[in-house]
Amino acid sequence: MPITVNLVLGYFGTVPFGYAWSFLANYPLAALGWTERDPSGISGLPLWTVLLTGVLGGFLAGWAGINVLVRRLTGLPARRYWTMVTLVLLLPTAVFALLPEAWQPLGHP
Repeated sequence: MPITVNLVLGYFGTVPFGYAWSFLANYPLAALGWTERDPSGISGLPLWTVLLTGVLGGFLAGWAGINVLVRRLTGLPARRYWTMVTLVLLLPTAVFALLPEAWQPLGHP
């Protein structure tokens, strides 16, 4: 049950994690010279603050709340549970980042 719940949450998490990556690539990593800023991307730190705190923060708060309930139902040890569900949560984002063509069967351009 925890794996299924977190795979579904991970699929929906691709949007907030994509926002987080876009912010990191356009601001701190670009300032270090590791990436280049996207000239057509969202500009302005106040808007990024709203997006990251609202979208990513809200998603992570919901994810944590759901997993507290699921962990209580399963009775699994905390350290192993949280490590496993964190990795499972990030799996869809990693798959779609490494294999962008995986979006096409889902109807995305």
